[in-house]
Amino acid sequence: MILGIVGAAGGLFSCLLGFVGIGGIVYAKRTEEEIRRSGFTLSGQDKARIGRITGWIGVVLGCIGVLLIIGWVVIVIIAASTAPMTS
Repeated sequence: MILGIVGAAGGLFSCLLGFVGIGGIVYAKRTEEEIRRSGFTLSGQDKARIGRITGWIGVVLGCIGVLLIIGWVVIVIIAASTAPMTS
């Protein structure tokens, strides 16, 4: 759950930190499988689900951040190449 929350919060501030959410997704999946194998005697399935959801939110925000940075770089390159040159 912690990695998912860090990924979701990090996705808002740093697009690369949003990809920490992948760790949240992986650990949540492992935890859910372990709870199922135990016959649901272990608790924490709700926390694992929250970790998975916030992990996906972090990954999506990270991807959006990367796309925005790429778009910004393309716009700067286009603007620089079409700017009139003065001597």
